[in-house]
Amino acid sequence: MKRLTGFMGLVLLATTIVGTLTYSQSIYTKAENQMIEFANKKMEQIYSVKIDKNNLRYSIGEQVQKNKLKKIQDKSNSEVVAITATNLEKLKKGNVLSYSFKYDFKDKKVISHDLKFLK
Repeated sequence: MKRLTGFMGLVLLATTIVGTLTYSQSIYTKAENQMIEFANKKMEQIYSVKIDKNNLRYSIGEQVQKNKLKKIQDKSNSEVVAITATNLEKLKKGNVLSYSFKYDFKDKKVISHDLKFLK
């Protein structure tokens, strides 16, 4: 009985992980996907690394106050955009673990950036 319960727990965990990864690939709007692509390219340029979009889960929003973000509706109307990315899989030496990126589209400049990778 304990074996069956343990096996069922593993099946449930695997199903949840696969479902979450599949869902996370489709949860971003077109504007958010454009911002993610932009941030990935900038981070690759700044840190001379290769970022695989599919290995990261993103949190993205337009900054409306110091510590408050709102969902991005349209890329052209966004001024300051903040993006954080976290690696959900493929934790190998040299891979990007996470990054944060803040960009001001009005002034066209990077406000802040940080990248962590597995040593």
